[in-house]
Amino acid sequence: MLNEEGKLALITNTYFDSLKKLTCTIIKYDENYKPVQSISIPIPFDADNEGLRQLSLFNNELLGLKEKKSAGGEHILELFSVNLVSKKMASKEFSSENSKFYSATFRINKADSSILVSSILPQSDGKKGIQHVVFLSKLSFSLQELAPPTLIRPNPREELALNLLLVENSSTGWIDFSSNYLYEQGNYQPPVKNYWMDEKNSAFASGVSIYPYSYPLSSLSAPSPGTYYPTGKIKLSLLQKELQPLKSRLLKPFKDATPVPGRHYLHFNIDDTPYLMLSQDILRKKGGLALIHISPKNEIILTDTRANTQFEYILELLKVIDDHHIIVPFSNRKEIGLLKINITSYVEENNQN
Repeated sequence: MLNEEGKLALITNTYFDSLKKLTCTIIKYDENYKPVQSISIPIPFDADNEGLRQLSLFNNELLGLKEKKSAGGEHILELFSVNLVSKKMASKEFSSENSKFYSATFRINKADSSILVSSILPQSDGKKGIQHVVFLSKLSFSLQELAPPTLIRPNPREELALNLLLVENSSTGWIDFSSNYLYEQGNYQPPVKNYWMDEKNSAFASGVSIYPYSYPLSSLSAPSPGTYYPTGKIKLSLLQKELQPLKSRLLKPFKDATPVPGRHYLHFNIDDTPYLMLSQDILRKKGGLALIHISPKNEIILTDTRANTQFEYILELLKVIDDHHIIVPFSNRKEIGLLKINITSYVEENNQN
């Protein structure tokens, strides 16, 4: 289900193995949830060698992302678009010889209708083990390259609990390429991610459980709510439009009066402007919230939202309710409640300082 310009759209997929095709049926509804249009789009697809990772609608186009493997063994990431009227299809492929694409996704920047494709590429770094390299490509809506495909490598000397990056002047949101992935018997397991877009209020969010270094990496269960675990340093990086590094900021544990953000984060958009909300682990207290935004001078600003540290906040359920406010659910013993935050006031206050 998608929210397309304030109206419901439903995409269903039917696979025909004998034809090696996937038929995507798009059903659009009016404001009374009455179906007003049904469109079927056939897509070449081999379920034995390909995986469909994402589908979305934008500007009367069906956009999709799939992974596949070539006859020569190369791993391929393919972004495709199909016009809903002419049914004309275009595609763009990216290949990797040795590494599979993990957590692959595309994100649409509404400001200029560009598309940002991102993925994690685990690569061997000799005796140092596996590096989690982030792959980025910026395309026009016609799938022409706006910037050369880029690989961003983490600094092996930085022991980071969380490593996030954002592209300048983009509403595509923050990208996680943290090195704290889980391994079970040598198998690579990306962290669990929730990804969705809300076209109506331009909300964009991704919730991830962060596994601290002090917590056993062999375990698949997260720390219990309210349990304190030091999480190490957090790095936030800003890239230029051409995907080259612009500046970064390192958040260290318990520096000054601001506790380091903790196990969970969530990013969202208000009026096509990206924000990042992080939970805070505070010793002997349940937690708090910190807000990250980019100033007009491209400074990475950290703001303590002064949330009640006795509450346990449920970031995964954060909602954008208008152009200024968000609501975050919380629990406190046997009670639950909602916290309303005026994002605009925090941004204006910090931009003036």
